[in-house]
Amino acid sequence: MKPIAELLSDPTRLWRRSPPASDVEISWFLNQTRFSWPEELIDLLRFSNGGEGELALPPEWFALNGVREIINCEKDEFLRTSYENYQFFGGNGGLESIGFDLSKDTSPVVMIDLIAGDGSAIEIASDINEFIGAIGLKYNKEDA
Repeated sequence: MKPIAELLSDPTRLWRRSPPASDVEISWFLNQTRFSWPEELIDLLRFSNGGEGELALPPEWFALNGVREIINCEKDEFLRTSYENYQFFGGNGGLESIGFDLSKDTSPVVMIDLIAGDGSAIEIASDINEFIGAIGLKYNKEDA
């Protein structure tokens, strides 16, 4: 896979970038979280600390949480107790949250409706690389 900055800087990608997370913010982020984040997600935050755009996977739109939002999710009592097997890093700007399913060895990326509960989790990408490759591209229902 191309470096994330090169991939998402492609003018054909429909992604509204936020300013990047600084090295200080990344270091603080890594020290505040219990999860061992994949380097690809850290690279995404270094490129765009937040942001949103098309997603060529369900739910068709992705809003990346910035480092502070991710830490707030991790410290949220409801999420920690009700969704202990998930590590969230974004959503679709609506009801769906997007994160890793930690109950599986491969930690696939899932979307989940936090109101509907754990049973609503749907795997949308086998890993973070597949997920990042879909950022900024339109969803094609015929390919699904």
